[in-house]
Amino acid sequence: MIKRGRKSQIWIETVIYTLIGLAIIGILLSIVKPAIDRKKDEILIETSLEMMSMIEGQIEDIKYRGVGNSRIINLKIKKGKLEINSLNDFLEFTMESKYKYSQLGEEINHGKIKILTEEKTKKVYLVTLTLNYENNLNLTYNGQDKNKIFQPAPTPYTLTATNMGKRGNFVQIDFS
Repeated sequence: MIKRGRKSQIWIETVIYTLIGLAIIGILLSIVKPAIDRKKDEILIETSLEMMSMIEGQIEDIKYRGVGNSRIINLKIKKGKLEINSLNDFLEFTMESKYKYSQLGEEINHGKIKILTEEKTKKVYLVTLTLNYENNLNLTYNGQDKNKIFQPAPTPYTLTATNMGKRGNFVQIDFS
């Protein structure tokens, strides 16, 4: 009888220690996961900022190299969306983030890119990166003044940006 009681006591202790261990792991994850999510979002915003800078560099290069010049632009979007707004001639990347990238409601500049962070809900922010060419270039998509939105995708988007020459007072850059 004494041996049987010790064996069951060992099993009960094993189960209790396992439950305690799992509870500790759960508590640690609940504390660490938000910090990991914020860091992931910070890295995605920085990567998106680099993507917008690359697009801006390609557009400037196309603009100054003359009519017919074109460049292939590869876009990898993991989170957020990129909009080519041909009606108002701007490119805008927006992303929901758990990381507050800048002061709320205060627009900052990173070269020609304007960055705006707005509070969407408690601890969720909307980060917007904008390249505005309104008084500089005429942006089109497939030769038309229409908007095009690129959503997250597992494979990169491939765009061709081409200098189509003058349209009115502005150089026309067409994405296709």
